[in-house]
Amino acid sequence: MTLDANLESTYDWKASKWSVPINLTLTKLTSFGTQPVSIGGGVRYWATSPDSAPHNLGLQLIMTFLFPK
Repeated sequence: MTLDANLESTYDWKASKWSVPINLTLTKLTSFGTQPVSIGGGVRYWATSPDSAPHNLGLQLIMTFLFPK
């Protein structure tokens, strides 16, 4: 299992506003038959954002098919 935390930020120069989501995700490597797949989910909290942007909490689901050589 992998736990990941990251911070993104963007700045709107015209409106002079920041958007700052904080992301926390948990993923696990598994397989469907012989196909390796990373699956997981996470939450996103908007630390600050303009009035027209998302607020509070958000959810995300992640599925990545892996093709090793």
